[in-house]
Amino acid sequence: MDQYTTPKNESRADVYQQAHAAVLNNPYWYGDGPQLLDETFNAENTRKRADILIDILRRAAKRRTKRELSQQYSSLADKFSTCRFDHCGSSGCLECLRAFQQAKTVAHRRVISKIATMYPQSLQCFVTIIPLELNYPCATLHEFVAHEFNLHLKDTLTQDGLIRPFLGSIDFSFERSRLDKYWAPHWHLPLPTNDPELLRERLKDLFPPINKYDYPVDVREAVDLDFLPYIHKVIKINDLLRTGRNHLPELLLTLDQINPLELMVTQGLVLSAQEDGFQFELAD
Repeated sequence: MDQYTTPKNESRADVYQQAHAAVLNNPYWYGDGPQLLDETFNAENTRKRADILIDILRRAAKRRTKRELSQQYSSLADKFSTCRFDHCGSSGCLECLRAFQQAKTVAHRRVISKIATMYPQSLQCFVTIIPLELNYPCATLHEFVAHEFNLHLKDTLTQDGLIRPFLGSIDFSFERSRLDKYWAPHWHLPLPTNDPELLRERLKDLFPPINKYDYPVDVREAVDLDFLPYIHKVIKINDLLRTGRNHLPELLLTLDQINPLELMVTQGLVLSAQEDGFQFELAD
């Protein structure tokens, strides 16, 4: 990558905007060139699913009695339908979401090797953390704020002394209980550790179960870096099309308000824009 020079007086928002634009302007991230995803999630199949989401939004717009919400769904469908001619950059657009997934994965691969050199005796673990108290019943997901959600994770880990650099991502799942249907945002991230079992127990203390059969923390030893694209997918689109199709418009509206880069959670890392994307460096 060619280095993009970031003036010292530029804000974080400026750098994120430049990195966002760099991904949108690079057709490489929208194709299959990076070879990070299997055939199920190639560019052609992603376009087909994007068309399905556009149809879901248009149908939802016709069903809604509230004029404002109907217009929002219709406008979002229009936005997504023109994306392949002029990339929209929305986190709700499957084609842009996939482009950023690939760009994030490449940037993550580069920085994770640097982190690994800081902890040469540690194992790399793939960690999932579900803050059970931070879920959103259907029709309330618009209250979700990515920055505050990520700050909760960083503050919790820092207060417990887990201050190693990391890069992870928010993921959204659609869940059902006996009483309700709700959205459950959670995090996926790799963490280096000398003792995976101890890490698991510490995280379970920080993010405890609410009910007997809850499993809010999962820690698995990683044998390679093939899990990185999964970390940055944001949504399990095939599952959502099967189990939460009628609720997808709500999720898409919420994601559309979030910069794809803001769905990442970082600690001890600094993002810099590049001519064809972005990269991360360890903070001083």
